[in-house]
Amino acid sequence: MKIVKLYSIITYYILASAAIYQLEEIETVDKHLPFWIIIAILELIYFITLIKRLIIDNNLSYSSMLRQLSIIVISMFIFEYSGIYFYIMIVSTILLFYLLNVIHQKEFTSTRMNAYNNLKIRNNILLSVIYIGYGVLCYGLYILNNPQYITLVKEPMNLIYYAFYPYVIIILGLFNLSYDVNTDKYNTDRRYKDRNKRSIIKRNIGINLISMVLFLI
Repeated sequence: MKIVKLYSIITYYILASAAIYQLEEIETVDKHLPFWIIIAILELIYFITLIKRLIIDNNLSYSSMLRQLSIIVISMFIFEYSGIYFYIMIVSTILLFYLLNVIHQKEFTSTRMNAYNNLKIRNNILLSVIYIGYGVLCYGLYILNNPQYITLVKEPMNLIYYAFYPYVIIILGLFNLSYDVNTDKYNTDRRYKDRNKRSIIKRNIGINLISMVLFLI
């Protein structure tokens, strides 16, 4: 099954590459090159962790793949800011993830097919303040970051995007807390059985075909 697990990892990276390929050209690469280097190093660390756990523990590190995805999604949003607002977004997002970790108590929970950390909230009021505060901060910095904010705010898609995206980041933060090494082992053991090999391969082939379509369109 180790080969099948490796095929699943390859399938994940092909699909992720196809999705990134569909994005518009990133204009901030030169401006924020040091931060892209940091991101590349973090992605490499998680990739090495992923391969290491596959070889040594024979487990699929779903948590590592989730963290890689989160880094890309969050970076795409933060790099839309510039100047001091860019650095404020970095610090506030790191603080957000720290507070989410502090304010939740993790309790391992398993079902017949899935394992995750059930997150118990320590303080509901503080959590609400964190949610609202991060959303307001992102939206406020968006307005300050754009000299033509009056025109931009009048565009409905901008209003929705900058109001919605911060909560995508929060959801990713909660998912990252929900999965770790222990859940990886449980989920791998439950999903990757010999009787499931054919269906897993078929699923991966289907995803590969979707990836090819994304590269071609």
